[in-house]
Amino acid sequence: MCGDHEVWRDELARWGQCGACQEKEELAQRDDDRAEAVAWARQVLADPKAVVLDTETTDLCGEVIEIAVLTMHGEVLLESLVRPLGAISPGAHVVHGLTLEDLAASPTFGDLYESVYAALHRASTIVAYNADFDLEVLHRTCLLYHLPSLRDYSWRRWSCAMRWYAQWLGDWSNYHGDYRWYPLGGEHRAREDCRAVLERLRTMAGREADKVEY
Repeated sequence: MCGDHEVWRDELARWGQCGACQEKEELAQRDDDRAEAVAWARQVLADPKAVVLDTETTDLCGEVIEIAVLTMHGEVLLESLVRPLGAISPGAHVVHGLTLEDLAASPTFGDLYESVYAALHRASTIVAYNADFDLEVLHRTCLLYHLPSLRDYSWRRWSCAMRWYAQWLGDWSNYHGDYRWYPLGGEHRAREDCRAVLERLRTMAGREADKVEY
């Protein structure tokens, strides 16, 4: 179609373009996607009302046992251990190291609900790494305490740093038909993981791909 390559007519009829043109188009799209991710990171970092959130849980489908909310400057707006209603699974304990004994003197989620609501209600954007997970665990924990769901009023303001970071890296997965996701690599404690997310955002905003480590 560009006139630079000879290809079979049937191939053009089937694919619409040859492999060389398709590759150029994909590279151009990845450049656009990366630029979009850079712009997003710069925007949220400059937003005084944006926050970053992280939770630790009793299990992948469990309830909140630690939560932290930080500003884009790293100021802690909310940080607390949470005494759960249920048990902590062995697998979750291996990840974050928390036990029921560690949480025995901590407030319940019901005690913290108003503080969590206030921190999220004031936020223009709520950034989390794998945001779907944190949003769902907050919803599930609210239901356990028969409290209004934090998901129902705030979900439109959530933004997933994991997806944006994958788009910025541009590591395409043909199997998934999307950019490949990478783990945060934080310490699996709420405040430290929030700070790890902020570091990812600053890396994205600075266009420093060679500084990324796994």
